Amino acid sequence: MKQASFKSKSKNPWPKEKRLAARKVIEWDLFTYESVKKDIERVIQEIEEIAAPTATDIRKNIYTESKEMKYVGGFNTGVVIGKTFHSAGDPTANKAEQVRRYRQILLSNTEYRESVRRINAIEEVLGNLDKSTISDNNLRAQLIREYYFKQDKTLGAIATELHICEKTAQRWKHKTIYEIAKRLGFVI
Repeated sequence: MKQASFKSKSKNPWPKEKRLAARKVIEWDLFTYESVKKDIERVIQEIEEIAAPTATDIRKNIYTESKEMKYVGGFNTGVVIGKTFHSAGDPTANKAEQVRRYRQILLSNTEYRESVRRINAIEEVLGNLDKSTISDNNLRAQLIREYYFKQDKTLGAIATELHICEKTAQRWKHKTIYEIAKRLGFVI
């Protein structure tokens, strides 16, 4: 019995150039997954450090403005519940408002949100492959991680290690890209 194809048999209305461009975007996301993931974690860590600075950070910044607070409007100005406040106000409320505004600016950034969306799609697809009881899916996840994340071997070398032919490795790679594209709403 012939295995079911992962692509639709109907004519795809999207131009071939757009579908190829979408495939390249997803491949780029896979190749840059590790660095983008670190950037996202760095941003989250930065927000947490601003929200709960260490004792050293507090001593260091008592009399100076931090660059993050300067970015969102300065250390001594802002709005809390519709009221303007200055340095004479409650410093805890001032700091909380500054953190809230900085978090809002940072997390509402379109580029950041799109990066998170793409990373989540990749992790979801690979997570589903890892959880699968089908051994081929586990091997497919391993292939993707080796080829895109480690980037130290060719597809043929990885296929040989996994005891599959190179054509199967290419099929698995395309199938995984298709599943990620489907999660992102791309047409390929």
